[in-house]
Amino acid sequence: VLDVGCGSGHAVAALQRSGLDAHGVEPDEGAVDVARRSGLETVHHGTLDTFPLEPGAWDLVRFWHTLEHTPSPSDALRRAHEALRPG
Repeated sequence: VLDVGCGSGHAVAALQRSGLDAHGVEPDEGAVDVARRSGLETVHHGTLDTFPLEPGAWDLVRFWHTLEHTPSPSDALRRAHEALRPG
């Protein structure tokens, strides 16, 4: 699972506790620092535009109160769709 705009990683942590391989990308460096200090090494600093997305690499790309803050929501959805594993 990739959580776009994950903040300080609360959802990433919850997803990991439930047994999922969860990662996050967050543009706010302070929030990333908070996530990393809490042990979340899979939270990365950046945006969907700067995070290296491999085609077909993710089962789920999650936007929670994030998509409306992107410069181009349609581009963000296209990039997320391309990053999804078939099926």
